Amino acid sequence: YRMGRESFEIAYGGGDDESFHDLRKSLQLHWRHMSLLSRAWSEYFSVRVAAARELSQIFGDEHDLSVLIAHLSAGGAEVVAGTDKVIFLASGRRAELRLSAEGRTARLLAEKPRDFVQRIKSYWEIAPRITARDGLADILLSPETPDDEQQKAAPAAANARGTKQRASQRAR
Repeated sequence: YRMGRESFEIAYGGGDDESFHDLRKSLQLHWRHMSLLSRAWSEYFSVRVAAARELSQIFGDEHDLSVLIAHLSAGGAEVVAGTDKVIFLASGRRAELRLSAEGRTARLLAEKPRDFVQRIKSYWEIAPRITARDGLADILLSPETPDDEQQKAAPAAANARGTKQRASQRAR
């Protein structure tokens, strides 16, 4: 997360093409980390995973255009009519992608790293209590109800267990 914030500041603070690629790699790492933590609160983490994945894809497209522009600009391809036009169009699209991702990336990485880590740590620590309670609620609110014979047999079985336990205690 910290690396993502730093990469964001460098890239949008006047960084070069490589700094945007570093930002993409940070976002990929972030969504993978959030995916690993998703058991703590799947609804929350799935939103972060989706946002970071989408941004990573946008920056992947941006990187592809940067590579194309660099290749054409360096004369790496046979010079053909329209090369300047391709570079111009690719540069424009790259700028659009960077602009469209800036606000969403800023929102995803808005918290200070220490605050973010503390919040995620809290979610992780609380998760077992929620999961255990949800599991109990699932059992108690199960739509399956025992049939009539099972309902009649349950008190008799409980009574038999109680009688055996009392007899065992008296024997001691």
